[in-house]
Amino acid sequence: KATALDPARASAWYNFGLTWGLMGQNEEALKCHRRAAEADPKYSEAYFGLAQALQRMHRNHEAVAAYDRFLTLVPSNVAARSYRLLALNHCEGISREALFLEHVRFGEAVGPSPRLGFNADRIPSAG
Repeated sequence: KATALDPARASAWYNFGLTWGLMGQNEEALKCHRRAAEADPKYSEAYFGLAQALQRMHRNHEAVAAYDRFLTLVPSNVAARSYRLLALNHCEGISREALFLEHVRFGEAVGPSPRLGFNADRIPSAG
């Protein structure tokens, strides 16, 4: 209903796309995320939604392009970088060397691994 009331509202289309995606209707999700991007080309979530729908549809080259667009708007998003790398791992035609370089770039962009939420020093030893 929100898209009918305000068809130019990007967030409404994005949320509608999320709903379609959760129901496994990826083509419909893709249409909604595209509408969100058209409504507001600077609405970053639209590109993340596009990328996620494309990746679920195994359209990995297109998913990488959508993640790239998202990352131009939100360069610090680690999850998008991780999903992008996963999509690249499933792209046909990418050389091992190029894929390796993408892994290196990912590590440089993300930095050291985040803490896992627990103190490793407090884990009891087996001995």
